[in-house]
Amino acid sequence: MNTIFTARDVNGLTTSEIDRLESFRYESPNGNFTARREKRKTTDNAYWTAYKRKFGRLRKTYIGDSSQIFGDNLDEIAAKLNASDAEFWMNRPGYVAEKAKRSAINRKLPN
Repeated sequence: MNTIFTARDVNGLTTSEIDRLESFRYESPNGNFTARREKRKTTDNAYWTAYKRKFGRLRKTYIGDSSQIFGDNLDEIAAKLNASDAEFWMNRPGYVAEKAKRSAINRKLPN
């Protein structure tokens, strides 16, 4: 099922309605991601995981059980996944030094 939710949509769902889903896409101003319901190997307990692919890298984070599927929590997760993408580029070796060098070259100070 290709279901797309926003914070308002998710807040209107009951836990039993969420339990019937296998996956959904969440979209917010903080970012978007795909959530998948997964089962533990040792028990039948299901939990949700958020996935986001950007720049060829897969980011994933644990959401929790169905009771954790609500707008504010999902907004925080979307922000976390987007921040990890930004940190990925900012923390690459040489990125900050290259950016500072280009900035200094392009900036002309008045005499």
